Amino acid sequence: MKPLLSICIPIYNRSGFLKRILERLLEEKSFFQDNVELFVSDNCSPENLGEICKLYQERGLNLQYHRNDDNIGMDGNFANCFRKARGEYVLLLGSDDIPVPGFIANLLPYLKNCDFGLIHLYTNSYEAPVLKLYDDHNVFLSDVGFWVTFISANIVATKYVNDIDFNCYQGSMIAQVPLYLEAACKSDRNAIFSGVFYEDENDSKNNGGYHLFKVFVDNLFGIYVKYVKNGLLSRKSFEQIKKTEYREFLVGFIVECLIQKRKKSFDIKGSWKILWSHYGHYPYAYVYLAKYLIDASLKRIGIAHIRTGR
Repeated sequence: MKPLLSICIPIYNRSGFLKRILERLLEEKSFFQDNVELFVSDNCSPENLGEICKLYQERGLNLQYHRNDDNIGMDGNFANCFRKARGEYVLLLGSDDIPVPGFIANLLPYLKNCDFGLIHLYTNSYEAPVLKLYDDHNVFLSDVGFWVTFISANIVATKYVNDIDFNCYQGSMIAQVPLYLEAACKSDRNAIFSGVFYEDENDSKNNGGYHLFKVFVDNLFGIYVKYVKNGLLSRKSFEQIKKTEYREFLVGFIVECLIQKRKKSFDIKGSWKILWSHYGHYPYAYVYLAKYLIDASLKRIGIAHIRTGR
């Protein structure tokens, strides 16, 4: 029987996180008999992840474990997961994202008897789970914005996997994005599912080791532009996505990484040139940067007043 959902975990080391993920999924092990497939793709880790998977198999969790003969890179391991998935939908579960209790039970009813291209999981702890349907993919992708890069937040129809040549995106660190865009643009129905899906740990130690602005500006926008040029994504939607990403994501890193020199976990060489080429002619880029700096200064002044008792 073809499963409804494939949950694939692309992983390199992180044995501690893997144990926590499998322990949580063990709580819903009955779903992994027919409805859900669980696949662990070990990217040739020095840590013995196979032994961990074997222990959970013995405890009744139906999972498949695969170890690559060589380290094929993050993008290659993502592609491996997509190609191996047998479900109607596939979720790449980040190796440091721990699902909340009842994750699968809350999710499956929304996937049954539907024909979505992409379902985006939007974390919102202030509301009960809500499914918002879209019949206009441009509006949908504008609302999703740069969060399309977050693998654990996107469930995609596997029927679109063969439409993507993942080899073209090796080294981009976002090889999953073309599949998400392909599915969203070619489908008549997409959705954003709001709720609480993962434990919020804010473990920033797991982030870094790559060129932040190369990945999330150059590489990401290069992918979007391909879909604009082939007519699948509107220029208006792309410009909105760029603007939102700058305001809600990039400007903070510009200040912390490039101006204050605080974050050292990312490569930032040539970042100003990258930013100028994509945002240099947009007035809003300077307005948002100035606003961020002013707000940060006022916040520091306020903290200083509290500390001095003035």
